[in-house]
Amino acid sequence: MKNLINSALLMLALNPLCAQADEITRSAATDACTQQTGENSGECLEAAGLASDNALKQAFNAKVTELQNFDYTRWPQGDEARRTQMVEALKISQQQWTAARDAFCTAASASAAGTPWLAAHALSCVINMNQRREQELALIHPEAEK
Repeated sequence: MKNLINSALLMLALNPLCAQADEITRSAATDACTQQTGENSGECLEAAGLASDNALKQAFNAKVTELQNFDYTRWPQGDEARRTQMVEALKISQQQWTAARDAFCTAASASAAGTPWLAAHALSCVINMNQRREQELALIHPEAEK
């Protein structure tokens, strides 16, 4: 029984579909583009990138608006300056995060340099990182901890 379980786990680990799910340079959006049009997937990839960027911008702007509209008097010793500082810190964080994402994705997709798949690999990384950032932004709550 133990050998059967170990064999099943080994087959699962070696399955390319399982490996793809964990690769930062793979995404469903870019896979769909390359399956549809192969190497001539530029327009589809551009649309996927714009959709990802727009989703992140929407999440970021919603969080900034939430923070700007939060009743800071609910914070212990809350004041408008603290709320403003929180919003400005988030804006700076987003700028720095974007630069870090771009550098990270350049490194992550370097193995595809010189291939027709470089754009898809780099964009997949950006899409995956954007989705993770949206999740991070959702974790910011202006409510005071209890």
